[in-house]
Amino acid sequence: MKARTVLCLSAFSALVLVPLWSQPQESGLISRSIVLSEEGGSCVVSASPTRIDGARRNFNIQWHVINECSRAVTPGVGNFKHVDADNQAKLPLDLEEFQPVAPNGRGRIRGKVKDLPEEDWGLYKYDILIDGEVAEDPELEIEGPRG
Repeated sequence: MKARTVLCLSAFSALVLVPLWSQPQESGLISRSIVLSEEGGSCVVSASPTRIDGARRNFNIQWHVINECSRAVTPGVGNFKHVDADNQAKLPLDLEEFQPVAPNGRGRIRGKVKDLPEEDWGLYKYDILIDGEVAEDPELEIEGPRG
């Protein structure tokens, strides 16, 4: 299997690297990027993860923010809802305070997965926010401990 993986990477690196990027991380850190761009005088999300898989208790999640807009913005994540029968609002992460990102600057949004009871494992919908306004609505999958 490793030989095939190495062969695929050398021959088809663009095809293989994208799927590897979205695989669950073993290190306890999941890192994704959000790109903000100017469009019609507004700052909008032009690229972001549609789904984050493989998060577990105590995993750190960070979103690297690239602000290509001409004004400072405060990006964030919020409005987490557990996708279950009741679609209940729940906050599965301990989030750091959101910080402004300068025009044409870079920043980070950081959170850590809480120690959740089994009924709170699963899929969450959440929002990427720009200055408190909803800009995108991706998903986050939180798995139980490895057994």
